[in-house]
Amino acid sequence: PMVIQLERMVPTRADQGALERLVPSLRRSLGGVGDPLVEGTTLIWDTKDRASVRSVYARASAADGGTRLVVEEQYENMAWSIYGGVMGVLGGGVGLGVGFGVGFGVGFGALGTAAFATLFPLAALAGSFLLSRSLFSRYVRKRSGVLRHLMDELAELVERGGGPGAG
Repeated sequence: PMVIQLERMVPTRADQGALERLVPSLRRSLGGVGDPLVEGTTLIWDTKDRASVRSVYARASAADGGTRLVVEEQYENMAWSIYGGVMGVLGGGVGLGVGFGVGFGVGFGALGTAAFATLFPLAALAGSFLLSRSLFSRYVRKRSGVLRHLMDELAELVERGGGPGAG
């Protein structure tokens, strides 16, 4: 997926102090990337730089009946980085460059057939795509686990009144 969004309604209504005590957990889980903004009964966390590979948004807002928590991370920039890097270097540069060289050299020279000359570069390109997909999937799975853990931690803090010193 290009976006993971988690939402949870906690039956405890957080006040401004409780929301402010969520910031250290956000900062720790998100690697310090982003800035918090607390206004009244709403906390918003957003990444500083939209051009960054990571794009994370979190919101905690108190309303009648509880506190709604939202954590979202977008992976478009990471996908461009991984696919562009791996397929550009391995697929386009090494795969096609070396692939055509080896393909034509071995295909036409040693084997006397155009099939190897055609299939070898395509196999190199397909291999770089599969490697990119594997790396991206692993990254998203890892980040998904971090976001789920963060959501559990935020919900527990809100239920306890906002933090270790609150309850």
